[in-house]
Order: sequence, then C-alpha cells, then structure tokens
Amino acid sequence: MAELKEGKDTNNTGKLKSLYSSPPSSGLNTALRNELEAFAVSNKSRFAQDNVGNIYITRQGSDPSLSGIALTFPLDSSPSPHNSFSGALHTFLELLQTKTKCELCLLGWSSPGQSKVGQDVWEEEVSVEAAYEEFPELKCFDGRDDVSTFGCSALLEIIEVEGAALEVRGSPLLAEKARSYVPGSGTVGGEGPTSSRCPVVSICGEGAVGVGKRVVVEYSEYVAKLFENFD
Repeated sequence: MAELKEGKDTNNTGKLKSLYSSPPSSGLNTALRNELEAFAVSNKSRFAQDNVGNIYITRQGSDPSLSGIALTFPLDSSPSPHNSFSGALHTFLELLQTKTKCELCLLGWSSPGQSKVGQDVWEEEVSVEAAYEEFPELKCFDGRDDVSTFGCSALLEIIEVEGAALEVRGSPLLAEKARSYVPGSGTVGGEGPTSSRCPVVSICGEGAVGVGKRVVVEYSEYVAKLFENFD
C-alpha cells in the first residue's frame, strides 16, 4: 500500500487504524469518533457531525463556493472485508498539502450493526426519523445540523489491496479521470456504486491511493472550470 513517509506517527494513524479494525460488537464506535475529532484538530481541519452522526473532516479549498470532494468509509462497522478507511485516510493525509479549489473531506458514514444508515439518510433513501427508530443510538445526534445541508461534488471510495489488479467502477465521469493512471492489468468502467446527489466512484486494488489522489486533483479542476463557465 502507498504509505506516508516513515518517521514519527504525528497523526496517530496507527491508533486510528487499530480503533477502526476493532469496533464494538454493537452500536457506535465512540473511541474512533473521538480520535477522529482529535485528528481533525491536529491537522487544522474542520470537524462536523450531522444529525445522524456522519462525520466530516474538511480541509479548506481555495474556492469556498465549491462543494467538497469526499473520501468515504463506513464509520462504526464495515460489511465489507476490505478496509476503505485506510485508503481514505492515507489519501486525505497525502493531499493535505496539495492545493485544490474544491474542499477535501474525509467522510465517515454512520454504520452501526454493519448498516449503511448514515449514507442512506444522506441519499434521502431513509428518513432521519426512521433511522432513529431502527438505531436509537443515533438519537444522541439530534439537534445537530441536518444531514441534507452537507453537500459534496463527488464521493470516492478508495480501497488499497496489495497484489490485486486495479478496478475503477462507478460514474463514467470520474472513471475517465482515472483511466490514464490505471495500468494495463487494471479495468476501468462497469457497474459500480451510485448516488442520487453526486458522481461516485470506487477505486480498488494495488495503487488505489495514488490513483485516487490524481482523480481528486483533476476532478477539482474540472468542477472549478465548470462553474467558471457559468459566471
């Protein structure tokens, strides 16, 4: 996997990964949530939670009028055998010092009981009230900013799997941004994750972090130019 430069773990990535890989048997991963808030503060990033507990750690872009590009992962437990948290975290850290016009967001979906409830509410497929009824532990976030107010211009799921050929699936717009960085053994295109609110892509395999970084930078430029044409 693409790793950060060796040296002191000033971002506590080891602790974050450990907390992620050892979630509670049920409910919310409170220890990870608290550590992510400390991580945001240490990196001078904005930390927010919506009213179903989704977490947004945001590094400001150069154009505040543009919606952020989010690196996503299930926050409390994962139904997938692959670790999208590690890929999202490393991509976020490696892009912290890269200037982009769009904001960069590390987005953790509330996922108690291996559910997708945080993302489902964000997608307006499930109401906040229904989420509270099924997962009462989410009621502690009642009164925070409504999930509908947190918009994104793109969602990226980045899963680094050593030795696996790269696969890029999802929105054709985002997949094409990745195409020139995927080696011949990889595949680009095909059915993948979808969203009703913005383009979404999954990048999985060895080298996913490196490809994800390039997609973020290129898509940020694309969004900025798109809105310039409307001025």
